[in-house]
Amino acid sequence: MNTEPTTDDLWDAALVKAGFVDKRDGESPSHRALAEHLGIGTSTITNIRAGNAKPKPATVAKIADALRIDVRELSRWIGQTREVAKPYTPPSEADLLDQRERDALDQIIRVMAASKKRPVKDETLTTTNQPIAVDASQDDYILAARKGETQERRRRRLEGDFEDHPQDEGPEFGA
Repeated sequence: MNTEPTTDDLWDAALVKAGFVDKRDGESPSHRALAEHLGIGTSTITNIRAGNAKPKPATVAKIADALRIDVRELSRWIGQTREVAKPYTPPSEADLLDQRERDALDQIIRVMAASKKRPVKDETLTTTNQPIAVDASQDDYILAARKGETQERRRRRLEGDFEDHPQDEGPEFGA
């Protein structure tokens, strides 16, 4: 006989321990009580628990906080990989980035997260889902974000020479 608790057992125990119980008997675990506490639909909780939904990391974090369990543990219960306890928040210096740079960073994050779901081989996919060659000396993530970068822009980036050349000016922009 298997004495290890099932995922359902873990969910039920967490709900009860955090006080999310049925109002009628005060003992049974309640998805409705948790959903009301979080301001989301009961079906959302039910679908997440059943594996029929792929919640955003922020939603998983809210549920874990409400259940007073580590977000990595809850992520494991619902089949998501998470190595850090809290959702990623960029540093305050990110406010200095323009939209194109933010989009590039978002793409890097997506590629890195995708590699947690499936192994990354010797190539990565661009936003048009076309493979690009990977130079062994560069990361797949950097290549994905810098696709189409001109040699002049690369030189400026590597030399930290952005202030002398305002964006949207210079030979790569037809000026």
